[in-house]
Amino acid sequence: MLEVSDAAGKDSMRLVTWNCAGKFREKFELVSRLEADLYVIQECEDPQVCRHEAYREFASHGLWTGEKPYKGLGIFARNGTSLSRLDWAPYCLRHFLPVRVNDSWNLLGVWAAKPHIEEYYVDYAFVAPQRLLSCEIVQDECFACSDHRPLVVDIAL
Repeated sequence: MLEVSDAAGKDSMRLVTWNCAGKFREKFELVSRLEADLYVIQECEDPQVCRHEAYREFASHGLWTGEKPYKGLGIFARNGTSLSRLDWAPYCLRHFLPVRVNDSWNLLGVWAAKPHIEEYYVDYAFVAPQRLLSCEIVQDECFACSDHRPLVVDIAL
């Protein structure tokens, strides 16, 4: 549980993280039934270049990063939740997205993508983010989530 105070006055938030394995534009409606405040989605397409209008609307309050427009990492906000991108050095992380949530706490989204083979997955998904979180640049509390397994969590604020 992440203990933080929320500037927006919320008592708790629901966060979903999921590696959708591509074509999130065809799957986001199912995931949105979970009614989360934040969705961290690995392997999703860039909503800015996607032609699927409903997906673009779903992702309109989110941030995305990636090397290819059809596969990257997105953090999407709902229910009045605000996001702002943080300017953190990558420290060996290829696909990561650090954001500030409601101007009160930090969230680090991670996609442990290929070419990182299975032996390196644990290091990339768990150890490397912990190294980043222990650096001096991260001065506030931060919740890190990767695509190690699907997760739905209620965070008490």
